[in-house]
Amino acid sequence: MAVSTVASTRFTFFTRLTFFTRFTSSNRVTLGLLAALFSLGAECSEPLEHHTGSEPLQEVAQSNIGSGHGAHVSAGDSKGSGQPSLSLPADYESWSAAAKLDHLWLNGVLPSQFRDQELPVLKSIDVLGLLNSILWTKVRLETDVAPMGYQKPIHPNAVLAKVRFAPVADSPYTGLFQGSDQGLLRLSVTGNPADRGFAPGLAWKLLLDGQPSKNLAALYTLTGQGDNYNFFANELSQYVLPELNKSLAISAIFSAVTSKPTLLLMTDMARFNQDGSAVPAPKAPTQIYFVPNAELRNRFQSEPHDFREALMGIPPGSKLYDVFATEMPIKTSLRPSVSQEHALERRASAVKIGEMTTVSAFIASEFGDSGIFFKHQRYEDR
Repeated sequence: MAVSTVASTRFTFFTRLTFFTRFTSSNRVTLGLLAALFSLGAECSEPLEHHTGSEPLQEVAQSNIGSGHGAHVSAGDSKGSGQPSLSLPADYESWSAAAKLDHLWLNGVLPSQFRDQELPVLKSIDVLGLLNSILWTKVRLETDVAPMGYQKPIHPNAVLAKVRFAPVADSPYTGLFQGSDQGLLRLSVTGNPADRGFAPGLAWKLLLDGQPSKNLAALYTLTGQGDNYNFFANELSQYVLPELNKSLAISAIFSAVTSKPTLLLMTDMARFNQDGSAVPAPKAPTQIYFVPNAELRNRFQSEPHDFREALMGIPPGSKLYDVFATEMPIKTSLRPSVSQEHALERRASAVKIGEMTTVSAFIASEFGDSGIFFKHQRYEDR
């Protein structure tokens, strides 16, 4: 790319981010973060003009929120948009958790699964894609199927499996922390590992009787684990420490919708049992840790390979993670070393609260890549 083109792209990126901040009426993205983003430049997998729209970004975001749960939602036309088509009937949220899981699996995952040797090429992170309505949709829309036209700028390629969470006998936390028999687990990497290193992550959907699903996502770190391609090499958590590196760009963009861009809350998971009943006195942990099964960690290779093929080799009935949690407050400091000390203290205080086991094999599918939707519970929604 010519120098003038790079400069023009960076200028346009800076202009669009300023525009985005103005229309979200947010003062969370500071001039310092904007400058950091500008210095990093634009990282996108498609030409810049593909992300430019005529509507104000805030209005686009609001227009995608109206579907809500109970609405007739479509994931789009698989032949036209790359998204598999799956509709949610108007009474979908009143169904049992088992019926919802069957609908998503039998009508979404299985019909759109990729055949042998047909896995799509791993996509790169599309930072500019985050500047559209994606962020607001992610924290506001309550549905199990992505709205039409929705794209995943990060974690675009994945595998999906049915999972069960079995709690330990004395788990102190309530609601779904007391057990979830009807769940979906999406395992993915942030983007093409050849670009930025191997950065594993998970998204967990817990289905309830007569209630909208609850969701949780977890990472190792924002930048991942370098050239180690072993998906189970490290623990994953719903809170990660901010980093002063290239991941600052993504953190800054997420700061437009939350004051704590590297934290997801779990209070929604503690408020309802899997039968849909409300918990009188809910109690949720502050941080959760997905500790990989040692057998899987030792079996998986660290050399470069397609993580999807390796994960699809895990048989049903396999324990994936021991799940640990703590209720220690999350303290941070402007000094990274102090924040790291707090993180180690929290991890040392965590106790095992259950195990996550597969109910099916992992499957790579169009629905798993772009059709399924996971809502994020941000700090402001506690």
